[in-house]
Amino acid sequence: MPFSYTKLIRKGALKGILGGHRGWQVGLFILVVGQLLRKAVKRGSGVVTHSQKIPVGEGLEVLHQRNAEEKSLEDE
Repeated sequence: MPFSYTKLIRKGALKGILGGHRGWQVGLFILVVGQLLRKAVKRGSGVVTHSQKIPVGEGLEVLHQRNAEEKSLEDE
């Protein structure tokens, strides 16, 4: 069975916070702080899904698809 942070965090939240078990509270705290540190120390800028150079003076407009659909329905 593979190790799962999510299951441990869920179990720690249930037994530690809701159940009041001190050991699970400490374990939950250590897991959450560990995850935050791992994300903060992670090298690199993340995955770039799209990259495009924009000339000086030009702009880029980004619209959420659902809002565009709602706007077209309002216009009708």
